[in-house]
Amino acid sequence: HILDSGDATFAGKLAIGGSTTPDVGADNLSLEDTGACGITIRSGNTNTGNIYFADGTTGNAQYRGYIQYAHHASADELRIGHNGDNALVFSGDRNATFGGNVGIGASADSSKLFSVNETIAGNNIAQFVNPSSTGQGIYVAAGTSDSTKYAFWIQNYDGSADAFKVLGDGTTTIGGTVNIP
Repeated sequence: HILDSGDATFAGKLAIGGSTTPDVGADNLSLEDTGACGITIRSGNTNTGNIYFADGTTGNAQYRGYIQYAHHASADELRIGHNGDNALVFSGDRNATFGGNVGIGASADSSKLFSVNETIAGNNIAQFVNPSSTGQGIYVAAGTSDSTKYAFWIQNYDGSADAFKVLGDGTTTIGGTVNIP
């Protein structure tokens, strides 16, 4: 039904460009093309473009989950929402802000960053390295009690030597010569 205002309502499903029946979980609106296909959401240069996932008709139940692109004069943001609030925001300077804790390889516990490596003890679970040099950085290994394996270590400015290390048995070395019991 198309109204004089240009608004339209449809009681059934809407397929544009094809007749293929989509998956029942997302079949209310379907776009089809034999080439590139998509949707453009064009909003004002200081406004937002939104896709909402609602489970109600009032309050934040109208946008419990969302994908939102916010146009700002200083920098745009891409926001992904969960439970009616920002869960992840990508800012115009390409930084990401998480609304909660981050889990890598497992669900996040009460830590801001939680990482699990379920392979072999002694493998790195985190590396913070300078991509323009070989080996330079900070490494954290999975739990091991082996006195010959690193549990945590920092390499010097060019990656040629360990500046600080903790072995699996707790032995700590600074600069390769000083041991701390």
